Amino acid sequence: KENYGLEFAIAGLSGNSGFLFGNIISYFLRNFLSQQQLHDWGWRIPFFVAVLACPASLYLRLKVADQERPDDASTPNKVSIFKSWNWRPMLCVSAVT
Repeated sequence: KENYGLEFAIAGLSGNSGFLFGNIISYFLRNFLSQQQLHDWGWRIPFFVAVLACPASLYLRLKVADQERPDDASTPNKVSIFKSWNWRPMLCVSAVT
């Protein structure tokens, strides 16, 4: 299929836009609610917003068809992928974070 790059870009965009949307909600909550309101009930608002997104995600999960996998054995073996990775830099980055 020719649109793999676009599909992966949309997947990355959706994650980043969700992060941005969460930060925008946090900004508005911190600026429009007092500290006491935020501690009393304002912390629940992001959870309610997330519940509103559930029907859309459920619809996409149930109605959008998965892509079919090719019948040939062109996918590499998972074991060979793990053996070819350079583990030392990945462990160093994990230790730092």
